[in-house]
Amino acid sequence: MTSSDFFRGGLVHHAPVPRKLSDRATLVWGVLWTVVSLALIGVSSFFARIEWDPLWIVVTFVGIALVGSLTAAVSRLDATLIFGAAPAVIVVIYTSSDFATTLAVGGAANFVSLLARLRHVGDAAEQTAYIMGSAMLSIGVLELLTSAYGWHEIYTVYCLLIYFLARFTMSTIRMSVVTSLRLREILSGIIPVRAGLLILGLISLSFLARSLQDFIATRNPALGLHWAGPIVIFVLGMVCYILASVWTLHSLNRQLQGLHAAAIDLPWSHDKSVPDHAVDFVRAALPHYEIEFRHEAGRNINEISAPMSDGHLIARRGSNQPPLFAADHIILDSIAHMGATMSTVRQDHDDLFEKALTDTMTRLPNYRAFMEVLDRTAQGEQGGFAVAYIDIDGFKYINDHYGHQAGNVILESLGARFTDHIRENEFVARVGGDEFVLVITGVHDEQTAHSRVDEVLMSVVDPVRVDDVEIPIVLSYGLSFSSGATDDIQHVVEEADALMYAGRRARRSGAGGETAHNTTRPRENSAAVARAISASNLVFAYQPIVDTTTGTIVALEALVRPGTDAIASLTAEQIIDEARCEGLLTELSIHLVKTSLADFKRFQSVVPTLTSLHVNIDVEQLVDPDFADALASEWGGSGIELTLELGESSLDRHSREIISCLNWAMGVDGLHVALDDFGRDSCTLQSIVHYPFDVLKIDQSMADCIRQHKARLVVGALVNLVGSMDARMVFEGVETDEVYQILRDLGVRYMQGYRFGKPLLVEESLHRFETHGLAAVV
Repeated sequence: MTSSDFFRGGLVHHAPVPRKLSDRATLVWGVLWTVVSLALIGVSSFFARIEWDPLWIVVTFVGIALVGSLTAAVSRLDATLIFGAAPAVIVVIYTSSDFATTLAVGGAANFVSLLARLRHVGDAAEQTAYIMGSAMLSIGVLELLTSAYGWHEIYTVYCLLIYFLARFTMSTIRMSVVTSLRLREILSGIIPVRAGLLILGLISLSFLARSLQDFIATRNPALGLHWAGPIVIFVLGMVCYILASVWTLHSLNRQLQGLHAAAIDLPWSHDKSVPDHAVDFVRAALPHYEIEFRHEAGRNINEISAPMSDGHLIARRGSNQPPLFAADHIILDSIAHMGATMSTVRQDHDDLFEKALTDTMTRLPNYRAFMEVLDRTAQGEQGGFAVAYIDIDGFKYINDHYGHQAGNVILESLGARFTDHIRENEFVARVGGDEFVLVITGVHDEQTAHSRVDEVLMSVVDPVRVDDVEIPIVLSYGLSFSSGATDDIQHVVEEADALMYAGRRARRSGAGGETAHNTTRPRENSAAVARAISASNLVFAYQPIVDTTTGTIVALEALVRPGTDAIASLTAEQIIDEARCEGLLTELSIHLVKTSLADFKRFQSVVPTLTSLHVNIDVEQLVDPDFADALASEWGGSGIELTLELGESSLDRHSREIISCLNWAMGVDGLHVALDDFGRDSCTLQSIVHYPFDVLKIDQSMADCIRQHKARLVVGALVNLVGSMDARMVFEGVETDEVYQILRDLGVRYMQGYRFGKPLLVEESLHRFETHGLAAVV
């Protein structure tokens, strides 16, 4: 690298370098060297005794240019100890002409050849000046010795040593102008053996060239030394060119091998980092330089750099090493680009892998990650481990009453709380809509595992504030314990899942259970619910079910709401749970049927064509004589189409008596059965197979994933399945136009959700009907 290369930044790519000279000074530098070089050539030409033979000039010029090719090639090995034929050429020209002719012809030929190679006048002039300066000093000494003592071949040795020292000194001075360079650093970089071989090689080459010149002149007296010199230079140039070509091809092959290794190894293995891979490949391609990876770019004239994702790939030359050429930078840049691409690919791979194993809402691991962890735990755990399935009670009501955004806030809050309260030997994941799982390792008995789960759940069930409302959290769990390694992890999962639902059903049926956790569920809640049911203080809200083909409301679903301040903080499912525990579920259901039928008749006074009402009951109430009598008394002869919605999670307690009751209900004119919440919790197709029904209600959790291709395939198949069974399908949780349109495209006719209206109390519903009639969207 010449100084003007440095100042122009031509070979320093992507590397801001501190300059000691301004751009204007750089121009002055180039002009100065050009003037000096041309002046030296001009003065030498004036005093030279050149016989202006064009052939002699052409042969000499071509020979010198070919000689320079070897210098350019081997300088990549060592920029200080350069082995070249230029000194031998100087001796040959001098012995065939004179001092001035040697400088004039040698300087002009070198200038032209350097200009052709470097393609920059300033650089060519600078290098020519160094060559001519060294030649002038060495030839000047040779001229003095010859004038004083006559010609002796030993003078060639003196000439070469002086040339070498002069050239080395000039190179050192040039480098010190643009970078901090100490003499100690220069001398420490010189290898004694190489220096000795260099001097010996230069002397041998010069004697060989002189001997060949004398041989040609002796055998061909007509040529003489004057013409023998150009011939020797041309022959020497051809040999140098061949050697330079071999060396260049060898260097190019090594570079290509390093680049090929980097390309063929893509994608680079994970056994080491991307920067380490890149450094190894560049070292293979550029073995003569120091290669490293740094976070900052190259800041030195002796460095080039190429950017990567988190830093820069640096190639650095020593004080006696060759300059870094454009080809070197292409190699460095190419491998750095591969490294940057590999870093991006690895990051994308890691991001996709993390997304594949992470629940996007809670940032907890998902079901797939849970199964992988459980598999490793089950295979390698020497002590005991436990799996606890955790479910949010009343999550459907929270979504219905407060909106999906509130449900999302609760899920996010629980995810953060679980993360804050688990230990190093524990793992928590979200495995479903409102289901979490906790894996505990290193426990020796089931009781210890239960205690730990209780401790974790008590830490996370504080109410969640959404806007200005505090929503209480109730969690149920089921725990499966294994005393050691096992191959049957599916059994562990199914057992924990089954125990969770069994515990929740036990509490709902009034049998108690120890798998519920709620910090805001004191005994006074049960008493308040009991008083509200006894005094018929509970109220009901009504949410429309619409027919999308006509754009009208075709039915209403009655949803329980607290009617007194004493239970205002309780969710609908909590109220129902308390009613079960107090043995008042039948009274609650009778109150629901009676009140909703009365409210519905008020609605019909405004919109007479509205005839269908949905109410939610538990499957046990179908066989309760009190409920059956109240249903017959309040509903019989009303002319209202009444649909009893049965939660699918309660249908697994089926018996012949319940199935018989369902068949009876479907046989009564105007009475219908709906399977509710299909698609959530532990639902299976067995519900559709075992139980008779008129309506299948798809849980709103399906709306959350309807954008997924697989979910759309499932919904489309359900549309066809339910239609072939002469039943109707109602899709719950439709909140946006996008979900609505997707469902319409899939053939879903009946929908329910906030897009058509939130649940309204009776007076609010009457106002809507009076204002908008049965319009689906207002």
